[in-house]
Amino acid sequence: SEYLLDGEKLPKNVQEGKQWLFRAAETQNPRAMQILAARLINGVGIFKDSKEGMKWLKKATGFR
Repeated sequence: SEYLLDGEKLPKNVQEGKQWLFRAAETQNPRAMQILAARLINGVGIFKDSKEGMKWLKKATGFR
């Protein structure tokens, strides 16, 4: 998903990259949740949504 979002090693496709990143995070993959959280909080490659980013960061670290 990061390769698609950033255009590294694959042609850049933001929409598909976002879909894959959200799918991976929804499978409870902590690394994917951290990446999604960071991108949401900082608005890198996807829309900026700090509140949603903090939600994913808490999930990734086990805090509810």
